[in-house]
Amino acid sequence: MWHSYMQEPLNYVADCVRIIGYVIYHSPWSINKDDTKNKTCIQANKLWKDEFKVDLMIDHLFNTIDDKFDNNF
Repeated sequence: MWHSYMQEPLNYVADCVRIIGYVIYHSPWSINKDDTKNKTCIQANKLWKDEFKVDLMIDHLFNTIDDKFDNNF
């Protein structure tokens, strides 16, 4: 998902700055310090769930939590 989103660079940069205050480059973890990575992941997961009403860790074609095929795509 992240690599696909980076294909829209103007939107990607604008959203990075709006959501977390800086641009996440392709190799972000070497430039982040302390608990930044964890806080960023938590915030991304929350935004995803708010937008799509489903947890980020669920496969959207095959619900990996309930082991049921999701026909709502």
